[in-house]
Amino acid sequence: MLVGHSIGCAPPLLLAQRRPDLVRAMLLIAPCCRPVPFKPFVLLRTAMMPMIGSAVRRQMTTRWPEAIFRSALRTSAAPNPVPEYLAALPARHIVSAPTIEAMAAELSAFNADMAAFGRLSSDLPLTVVFGDRDGVIDYRWHSAWIQRNHDQAVFKTLRGVGHLPHHVRTEVCVELLELLVDTVSIVENKRTLVA
Repeated sequence: MLVGHSIGCAPPLLLAQRRPDLVRAMLLIAPCCRPVPFKPFVLLRTAMMPMIGSAVRRQMTTRWPEAIFRSALRTSAAPNPVPEYLAALPARHIVSAPTIEAMAAELSAFNADMAAFGRLSSDLPLTVVFGDRDGVIDYRWHSAWIQRNHDQAVFKTLRGVGHLPHHVRTEVCVELLELLVDTVSIVENKRTLVA
């Protein structure tokens, strides 16, 4: 059972395609999985440029981590309030040189990896949850891509919810996960009976 959120849905999808024997079901939360049009992400791209990148990363991690972190949280949570437990996270632990480098690596590899993506087996239980007020991704854009690549995916769209459904409507995401666990258990029991 794999669960992913946002751009973090790409690795589970790729694993399910490349090694279907390892994946029994997936819950994708606000997935960013379809190749996306170019976005400048000026600060992130500048932070990775030869010669000046290290200086930019140093400024980001020593002078601006709080501002960068708070802005990212507000954008992700909108239109919902930022949950207190997320707001309490230490910005310097989140906005660090390794996380900036990881985000840049994701950004550079994402479109190529997802453009080469093929279909998933219809037998793989796949549930997708989106917020209809997501300002980070266009849920219609990504759900159309998922439907083309998995014709049995189950979709749940939450009204009034942004990019963090698992924080805003946790109970719904837990319920969807429990349903997937039950589905996998039924399938596994049938396999055992047949064997």
